[in-house]
Amino acid sequence: MGAIRADENSGVAPSELQNYYSLYKKIRKNYDSISIKQKVELLSKAINKPLKHILGCTYDTIYFRNNIENPFGIVQIPLALAGPIEINGKYAKGKFFVPMATTEGALVLTYDLGMRLLRLGKPIEAEVISKQIHLDPMFIITQNEDKLIQAFVRENFLKIKEIAESKSNHTTLLKIEEKKINNNYVLKFIYDTADAHGLNMINEATYNACKFIESSTRARFFHRSHYSAVKHHSLRNEREGYGKKVRARVVITEKALKMIGVTALQLKDFTDRCIECGTAAEVSAINVHASNAIAAIYLATGQDMADISSSHVCKSFCEPINENKDLYFEVVLPNLLIATVGGGTGLGTQRECLEIMDCFGSDKADKLAEIMAASVLAGEFTTAAAVVNETYVDIHNKYGRNKNKIVP
Repeated sequence: MGAIRADENSGVAPSELQNYYSLYKKIRKNYDSISIKQKVELLSKAINKPLKHILGCTYDTIYFRNNIENPFGIVQIPLALAGPIEINGKYAKGKFFVPMATTEGALVLTYDLGMRLLRLGKPIEAEVISKQIHLDPMFIITQNEDKLIQAFVRENFLKIKEIAESKSNHTTLLKIEEKKINNNYVLKFIYDTADAHGLNMINEATYNACKFIESSTRARFFHRSHYSAVKHHSLRNEREGYGKKVRARVVITEKALKMIGVTALQLKDFTDRCIECGTAAEVSAINVHASNAIAAIYLATGQDMADISSSHVCKSFCEPINENKDLYFEVVLPNLLIATVGGGTGLGTQRECLEIMDCFGSDKADKLAEIMAASVLAGEFTTAAAVVNETYVDIHNKYGRNKNKIVP
């Protein structure tokens, strides 16, 4: 409540403000809908401004528990449907409508157009190439702890694995990699977390395993280091894997290219030049705007938005084929972190958005990954084409600019 103050604009006397704050403190941790409404009313009076839209939740706010603390209301973000997109993946087969949540005009238009044009040819091929998530405790080296830990881990891996997996049905410890970094001995615990995002699970799993290692070696540890680059961008993770590595590829037909006023050779020339310039700027993975699709689907389906820090990484590639008439296009997402169980996926709108794609629940995460990669691809060539044919600015002026439009 530190932002609430009594001044000439608020119309609230200091004594009234203290009264509001005292009332608010009594219910600030409550999740029931009545308390949520009371909190909003109290703050509305304190700042002397209406707060009617924050109360727009359509289900009992008690379901917010374990997704947020000190709940106050709900944020409403426009939701759109792109597609259908036609995919021939290992897990995603058929036509799918893709929910996207965003406040950025022209974004969904781009992906919907790409999906429509791609239906003129064969379905998008998509596949999950690999998947893993890891965590990186570090043990402190003062004498010879690294040697003790190395020997202990190698001799007792099965016991460590048993301890790490004991609290969750979704957690499988695959292996432990070791790395000495100055006076730190890092153990990289590598897991498969099935359809869960898994970070909370592997936090507990890794901590319990490290306590076991500590009890036998007497080596002090910190539960986390930055070696796994959790919620950071990491060049090492790009190379070695973090999350799901997913590829989508398709042949864009000459007919589809003509409909957006470009040729295969023009798009190849443009993307090659972008790669040259992006590389000069030290961009590690160059694409057109993959993060737009990932963020919009993340918001719609209840993913951890902070994981955009690594999940945004995408490498796009294209090559003219069939006597330069058609265009082969491919995207690779090496660090996609998603879930179809747990986290925010079970909340009302998020669950429904996953169900639209038949991606809610167990054994669905790889399917969602393939749909996301295919969706990314659908927006890459259409946006590149808009730059090449010089319609990019006009499109964004028409669909993406809101001058003086404020919801009352």
